[in-house]
Amino acid sequence: MGRCVGETVGIGGDEVAAIDLLFDVKRDSERLHQLVLGPLLIRTRLLEKLGIGGVPKRDDFEWEPRGRAFDLAVELTTPEATHVWVEMKVDGSLTKPQVQKQVQAVQAKQSDSLLYILLGHSQLTSALGDVDEILRSSLPGRYQIVTGRKLCDALEHPDILLGTSEHDRDVRDLATTYLNWLRVLLDRYSHFSDRGRSYRGWGAGDCYGFFCWCRDQLGVTDMGMNYVPNPRGGFFGSWWEWHECRFRGELNRIYLQFEFAPWDGRSLLRLKVEPAPARPELWAPLREETWKRISRHSSSPNLGVARPARMGSGSHVTVAVIDLKLDTATDLPQTLEGIPALAQGATRIVQDVSNSYRDESPRQADERTLEE
Repeated sequence: MGRCVGETVGIGGDEVAAIDLLFDVKRDSERLHQLVLGPLLIRTRLLEKLGIGGVPKRDDFEWEPRGRAFDLAVELTTPEATHVWVEMKVDGSLTKPQVQKQVQAVQAKQSDSLLYILLGHSQLTSALGDVDEILRSSLPGRYQIVTGRKLCDALEHPDILLGTSEHDRDVRDLATTYLNWLRVLLDRYSHFSDRGRSYRGWGAGDCYGFFCWCRDQLGVTDMGMNYVPNPRGGFFGSWWEWHECRFRGELNRIYLQFEFAPWDGRSLLRLKVEPAPARPELWAPLREETWKRISRHSSSPNLGVARPARMGSGSHVTVAVIDLKLDTATDLPQTLEGIPALAQGATRIVQDVSNSYRDESPRQADERTLEE
């Protein structure tokens, strides 16, 4: 178990300046965030402000404990021999398998607790609903999931340093420097609509920032988002508005998806189908039938809904697409302002198509397909 003695972690003036410089070069380095977070967890009241009870031992913390199952561990003096096991993600995703494995590693010790710190894009790309469900059922009252905003709020607390000893000044400088860089990470989401910025200049923070803004405009609570790799070079995507549709006795789903790839100018709103996996022979008929129902919807022409040049044959298939044309927008902010209304129109189409399947028996659906 890797141990890093707290007194040997340099956090004097020169070291804080060096850390500041490193953040300027590599602000998304998980290792750098761990290097700063370790001393703050044992030398301040940060654990308390994050909702973890107990008093940390001030002399050391542990790197990559339990065979690298976690990033850090902090031992508490009260309750004695209790540990807080810390996992940090900076832009990476926290997954269900990882959480399940970590829960098993600490479940036996009833006083131990888990602390997840999700910074940068991690809070958006992690399956937080599934993760919280696992933790709630396995470690009730013994875990905290902390986002970048919550960590900032804790470090901004007026008595965060209350009770620290001769290291007050160094720790204060470290906390202030770290807080500034956390704000820089949060700030990445706020510039997507700046006038004069080309869509092709967007990065991940711009795409995710727009998705979050659009989510708020639509009043959506279950929008997932992440980077999706594929042979075309991948894209930043978000997906929401899942609805069931029964086709020939099988339960399928239709939903909406943004697909943004600024590097090649791609900005699309897709209407997609997730067919039931049990009967692949129905996938092609389902795709065609869903496209027919979408194309007949009264809103489709005004929204610019089009059939894709090629319908795929996988487990998540685009059956209709709206080109947002952000790459050619003469006034990017004005174009962005109109997208929530367009997405709302697409939402109505998805809902209506889903309801049309629900209102038909499997036999009626088959007869309609044969007639057409």
